[in-house]
Amino acid sequence: MRSPWATALRVPPPPDTPPAADLAFTAPARAAAGPRRVARLAAALLGLLVLAGAGVCAAQVDPSGAWRTLHTPHFRVHFRPAHRAVAARAAAEAERAWTLLATELAPPRGVVDVTLADDVDTPNGYASVFPSNRVTVFLASPATDVALQSYDDWLRLVLVHELTHLFQLDRSRGVWRVLQGAFGRAPGLFPNAYQPSWVTEGIAVYYESRFTGAGRAQSSFHTQLIGATAERGGRSPWDAVGFARWPAGVTPYAWGGRFFSRAAGAGRDTLVPRFVEGSAGQLIPFRVGRPWHRATGGQLDSAWRAALAVEAALSADTGRVLVRGMRSAPIPRINRNRDRLAYLEDDGRGARRLRVTSPARPGGGRTHRVTGDARYDWRGDTLLVTQLDF
Repeated sequence: MRSPWATALRVPPPPDTPPAADLAFTAPARAAAGPRRVARLAAALLGLLVLAGAGVCAAQVDPSGAWRTLHTPHFRVHFRPAHRAVAARAAAEAERAWTLLATELAPPRGVVDVTLADDVDTPNGYASVFPSNRVTVFLASPATDVALQSYDDWLRLVLVHELTHLFQLDRSRGVWRVLQGAFGRAPGLFPNAYQPSWVTEGIAVYYESRFTGAGRAQSSFHTQLIGATAERGGRSPWDAVGFARWPAGVTPYAWGGRFFSRAAGAGRDTLVPRFVEGSAGQLIPFRVGRPWHRATGGQLDSAWRAALAVEAALSADTGRVLVRGMRSAPIPRINRNRDRLAYLEDDGRGARRLRVTSPARPGGGRTHRVTGDARYDWRGDTLLVTQLDF
């Protein structure tokens, strides 16, 4: 799953720093300061690159120890000996996903490397087309991740999702195919990789929901997210990418997945394959509206409003706003008698707290401080809470 997180940090000058208008340099001083500024800037950029590289290295699968490889017609599945049974099932699921996706999209080139990792207690996966087509799957089950609860089989869902990325991102036509023939699989020569995150993740959510028994296109959690913004006008296609504010990295999955699912409709229109083919051959790869118009004959903005208007109406019929101004999803849980409500209170101004209250007074009741990974639910009139501690 591509993770389009982005944060911005603006640091104000110290209080004793004079304003820019009060700073004056003579010509010799400015000339001397120039090379020093360039050197400091270069050193800072080098330090950032080193830190970024360290983060990337830390996120890689631990290569030490024994590994085995299982070969299939389209995949090389890499695994540790203890995961042999899981690898056999992953190989079967990957071939199944390939067969289904190939009925709609052009298959990626070459054999795909699939690595099964068990290094962290986090359910996730990611795909990459550089330097070759490859998928990494973290085997931990998403038992406590509220955003990943809509699945029938975790391995099936994550493989369909990540392989959809390869089917989309590897596709190139026209001048892009010519450039790849001359320069190889250079990172900047994959036109579909320039699409916004709601497109890439939305298409993957669409196919994960279509080719598995569940999927997030029908997720009640995504329904809550979209409904929570409906009364404020919702989001536009240009505001459906992942930023640091709520709901952050879940945004492109929720809005993009619902958009493509509603636009394709129950008849499974071929607009998604047409759109992918169109965006793979356009000279200016950032555009979304042009390949959409060529694929459907309509305008992207009007299609977006029509698709998400259904979501707004669905949310209005099935729920009501409980709390506002939260930095993360409240994740409400109500007891069997429907007289006690628990939700995560995270306004961004202090520690996260679990509030237990009445549905009639969602802002009252008692609160309990919890960590950021708390999960909870009712058993009768008892609220059970589990959380990670360090």
